[in-house]
Amino acid sequence: MPYSAFEMCTIEVDHKHKRAARIKCGHCSEEETVAVNTMQRSGGDDEEVIERMVGQKFEKHGWKVAKVAVQHRCPRCFTAIKATNARKHKEDHKMDNKVVPINAEAPRTMTRDERRIIFEKLNDVYVSEKVGYMEDWNDEKVAKDLGVARAWVSGLREEMFGPDINEQSTRVIAEAREVMGEIKAVADKTVSVVQSLQLLVAKASQIEQNLKKMIGN
Repeated sequence: MPYSAFEMCTIEVDHKHKRAARIKCGHCSEEETVAVNTMQRSGGDDEEVIERMVGQKFEKHGWKVAKVAVQHRCPRCFTAIKATNARKHKEDHKMDNKVVPINAEAPRTMTRDERRIIFEKLNDVYVSEKVGYMEDWNDEKVAKDLGVARAWVSGLREEMFGPDINEQSTRVIAEAREVMGEIKAVADKTVSVVQSLQLLVAKASQIEQNLKKMIGN
């Protein structure tokens, strides 16, 4: 089937006018013109052969040649289309390769024995609701020590003991608060000293002005 929708025109080559064909991008209106060989060729209709030859020339230049003018695409637009299609194909391929478990097992619930073991461990290492765990114990450490799910430990601790804090974190927080208190006290004293110095400077300046007036008199 012949290509079509080329605009026939003439161009000047070596001071001679030659028959040419012009193609126009249906997206961005970019244009390009190529010379057309008008020599008769054997086999088939000559116009059909010429149109096919012209189409092949434009394709070698990177054009996407269509059967109607509005569907022609210049090399830049054609490259963008190919990149978009490649990205879409890649995304579709990822979606196809996603494994969706059909019969995924629900998380196992702890048994009575596991609940009892966790409770006994928490009872050993949890001091009080105010202090929390002793030393550096926490939910994660208890779970690793017993070889059970951390969620089980967290749930039982929250239900029957208190927050997930420990002596170490409580001590650090207390020390930080103490230091912040000391810093505030020093800052308050500093502000007071600065204000006193400013007052003294103002008084000294006033005395200096009075002395100048006395000497001047």
